[in-house]
Amino acid sequence: MNLGELITTTREYLDDIDAYSPDNDDLLFSDAQITRQLNRAQERFCELTGHLLGEFSISVVADVSDYELPSGTIAVKNVKFNDRYIPRYGLHGLTGNYEGSVIGYETDIQGFQLLRLVGKPAATDTLRVHVQRYPQVALVVDGDVPEIPAQWHISLCDYATAKLLRNANQDTNDSSKANQFMNSFMSDIQDARSQFHSFAETGVRFGSVATWIRKGGWG
Repeated sequence: MNLGELITTTREYLDDIDAYSPDNDDLLFSDAQITRQLNRAQERFCELTGHLLGEFSISVVADVSDYELPSGTIAVKNVKFNDRYIPRYGLHGLTGNYEGSVIGYETDIQGFQLLRLVGKPAATDTLRVHVQRYPQVALVVDGDVPEIPAQWHISLCDYATAKLLRNANQDTNDSSKANQFMNSFMSDIQDARSQFHSFAETGVRFGSVATWIRKGGWG
């Protein structure tokens, strides 16, 4: 479905279709209002399911531990340094001097979109970072298509409808109907999670070559 089709479907859910008003004078919600909620719906879908993944490289500088993550990062799935997977650590629990070696990483997604290496690299190298992410671009014009899998496009209409029905306007506020649509959205989220295949690391950690296997379920 493209944005134009999503807007039309959302209007149908909202009972906001007026065939006798070609100028849209009698519509309760503008296209901009619906589009804003559809974009938020796709973001929420990505947060809850992890269906959009990405990989990128960071050039590492000697003696520098902190590196900025790209905007749109939701979570870091794994990090590869010097062709070896390194584990995630809780920095506050570490003691000792790790200068000249990298033994892991930590992230601050909510604060500064920061990836911090545990230990300082001794020389230039490359990090390969695998992340869970938001859509790369927002839906703007009618022909734009959501980046999430097509089978879940209709779920965005459920979320947008629920949000638009929960507003301060007494003429359109319908909490009961909003709950029904939000429950439908969350049901689809559960189905999407169960169908999502993530990669799980097996084998010895701390820099040894890792084997990646595909497994069912949401990791």
